[in-house]
Amino acid sequence: MTDKDSTAGDRRNSRLDRRREKARSAKAAADASRQRVGDLDERIADTTARAQQHEAALQQALDEVTRHKKALKASAKQHERLRSARRKAQAAAENANRKRQTAEERYDEAVLAEMVRREKSRDLAAHDDRVAHDQETHHEQATQADQSTHGGEAPPDDQASTDQETQPDQAPDGADAPVTQGSDNRG
Repeated sequence: MTDKDSTAGDRRNSRLDRRREKARSAKAAADASRQRVGDLDERIADTTARAQQHEAALQQALDEVTRHKKALKASAKQHERLRSARRKAQAAAENANRKRQTAEERYDEAVLAEMVRREKSRDLAAHDDRVAHDQETHHEQATQADQSTHGGEAPPDDQASTDQETQPDQAPDGADAPVTQGSDNRG
């Protein structure tokens, strides 16, 4: 081998070495690029997954907001229905209280009227007994007076009938005649 051959071989080797180095560099750059693409693909997948999770969470939150809005609306309706029912119940309670008071007042009036009727009846009975007793006493005194003036004899029948005719309808001592019971004004 000659120098020329060795130089030519060196040139070929150096050219081959350079090309080998370039090929290795290109392969390393391609591998690095592929690695970088793979990393970016992973990051994109992670970002997409996180975005989907956030979207799902946002949708759940929006659904929750919608449920809360519906619940608030239903609560407001229920609140208004309850307030209306309370107003009606309050009015019914006041009406029932008025009816109770009216019934108690009528009952009180009926009790008082019954008490007055009984007392009036009792008073009239006592008055009638006193009048009958007074008439008996008066009749006995008149009979005794007649016997003493006639010498123990009974007065003639004309005299007895005259005494009865002169007897007033009123009770002695200016007392009024018995009052007949009329209808009382009970409500």
